[in-house]
Amino acid sequence: MSYVFDALRTYVNQGSLPLVNLYISLALNCVYLTLSYQFFKKMYHASRVKGLSRLESE
Repeated sequence: MSYVFDALRTYVNQGSLPLVNLYISLALNCVYLTLSYQFFKKMYHASRVKGLSRLESE
């Protein structure tokens, strides 16, 4: 997230937009999204296998 703020600060102070910072931020966000999706998928599968849905009220 700081890459976006650094890019904005550079744009305000110097008038040029460093796209490298924005690309790094985009790449990191894609990595975080992928990792969180994989973690969710793994935990969902584990809960289905262990039968944790049986704890729901009827």
